[in-house]
Amino acid sequence: MATVRNSVVKGKKKKSTRKAGKGKLSASGKAKLVDKRVTGFDLKKFSGDIRIHRKKAGISQRTLGAKTGMTSAAVVFVEKARSAPLTVNFARLCQFFKLDPSKYI
Repeated sequence: MATVRNSVVKGKKKKSTRKAGKGKLSASGKAKLVDKRVTGFDLKKFSGDIRIHRKKAGISQRTLGAKTGMTSAAVVFVEKARSAPLTVNFARLCQFFKLDPSKYI
């Protein structure tokens, strides 16, 4: 299904179409919430443990991101405790390093 949005080009309205793909856009063209961030857990402890385990494994942030389906930027943000990971990424990181998620919640 295609969605139609209006854009202004030199004072004239122009219609453009864009296909909605895999939950990114709804029929109305608005973004859908796909996943939520983990809240109510010890982010600093989790971040430190992820960094320590990654360094022990001898892999880069980019490689960790590729192996867990995250971007390298997301790995950096988690390791520096700048933002909580998405729940799916929290689970993937715990699974990858064989960490007990209940240790952080």
